[in-house]
Amino acid sequence: MIKLDTKNTGVKHKNLDREITKLKKKKEALFLKPWKQDISEILAFAHKAQKKYQDIVVIGIGGSIFGAKTLFETLKHPYWNLNENPRMLFFDNLDASQILDLGDVINKEKTLFVIVSKSGETLEIMEIVKFLIPALKKKFGGKWNNHVVAVTEKNSGKLYKL
Repeated sequence: MIKLDTKNTGVKHKNLDREITKLKKKKEALFLKPWKQDISEILAFAHKAQKKYQDIVVIGIGGSIFGAKTLFETLKHPYWNLNENPRMLFFDNLDASQILDLGDVINKEKTLFVIVSKSGETLEIMEIVKFLIPALKKKFGGKWNNHVVAVTEKNSGKLYKL
């Protein structure tokens, strides 16, 4: 049940505090303190990518792409992609014409594809991967993987293995 928390002017789940306390006791609530996680490697990679790539194409479906897209749209100027680099492009559907037309507007030499699938098995994402990876191998040969990052669960799923 969702109720309005008038003291904090936010929305609060009735049992959320109780459930979080249970998870903390089991040490399963580490995700609740992301500021205590070491993300220095991720930040270092992001800073290099920002300088190296002109376009960053994020590919995902539903919740896998929603967070990144929402942060970008919230924190960046609405016309960021017209004047700034790297441009951020988000694909959250399987419209083949959009994917094919992308080649007309990006500099393939300076594009990073970020493929996001929590399970690494999402059918829609794996269909895009089946199209994208051979195209990158054809374009870049053995250095194709310099243009792809996979965000997925560790040690599971086809995307992680790839």
